[in-house]
Amino acid sequence: MKIEKKIIKSIKMNQVNVCVLGSSGVGKTSFIRKVNHQPFEPKYIPTLAPINTIIEYDDEITFNFTDIPGQQVFNFINEYDIAIIMFDVSHYISYKNINFWISKFLTKNEGKKYIICGNKIDIDPQYHKITEGQYIEISSKVGESYSYILNELKTKINE
Repeated sequence: MKIEKKIIKSIKMNQVNVCVLGSSGVGKTSFIRKVNHQPFEPKYIPTLAPINTIIEYDDEITFNFTDIPGQQVFNFINEYDIAIIMFDVSHYISYKNINFWISKFLTKNEGKKYIICGNKIDIDPQYHKITEGQYIEISSKVGESYSYILNELKTKINE
């Protein structure tokens, strides 16, 4: 009888704590659902408390996403490694609120990095009101460019 030896390679994953911030209704929850391979939910259901979702990205990194409620009365921003500041490309007020969310994040995360993300690019382009500044465009509904955001997170963490 021949006994096979199995070598188990132990890989220590780095857990990266990511908060996803932005005004209500910009698609933060939908983004996290898409990254977690869950179907798009067309009905808007507001997030009322932080929700954590752990996603193994690759052999090196596990992302711990925290979906932060978009109502500005909530103050759930703690210490994180990096943030995604999200807005709706068809809703100018959500874009104008970016500086508010950056300020909130940096208050408890001084010197940390963040990515600005414009969501809902699947909406008819005539409704896109944001043409200024640098940001990454995605669609949580159809899944466009969401993997690019994950690559950017990994790149920024490793810088």
